Amino acid sequence: MVFAQTGFSDLPDFTDQKALSEAAAAARALKADQLKPRTDSAIYKKWGAAERQLQSMLTPEASAAVRRLASYAHEVNFEPGMERPSLDRVIKTLRPAVRESKAFVAVRDILLAETRGQASTSAAGSFPELLSLLVFALDAEHAWRQGHKDKSSH
Repeated sequence: MVFAQTGFSDLPDFTDQKALSEAAAAARALKADQLKPRTDSAIYKKWGAAERQLQSMLTPEASAAVRRLASYAHEVNFEPGMERPSLDRVIKTLRPAVRESKAFVAVRDILLAETRGQASTSAAGSFPELLSLLVFALDAEHAWRQGHKDKSSH
């Protein structure tokens, strides 16, 4: 019977422990920096009001998708030029499924029809932030998917 001799080579060396410690600290920092969903924000409440007004035109999937987006959009800055960077972070955290992206398009189209007076309610006129949120979210989502596709093709 042969016994393995345990020596210093089996023990993790100091640089490995330091690297593991640094990696764990970086992971904790990333987790702390992630957006957390909130249902007490103004944009979430506005979506709730619009959802009630538009309920006859919305599918349950569309409502759920936009509700999920709105729960992460509490830090979105709607000032001109600031929408995209803040929504990029939301989209990277949210990572919407393709069906959610399709739901965003459907709700955006409903809100656009509302602003043009083609539908029976006036929800979009009351909630311009929702329309902005959806328009910029779709743009950010497209850019995120394109970047992800580019990375995976290398």
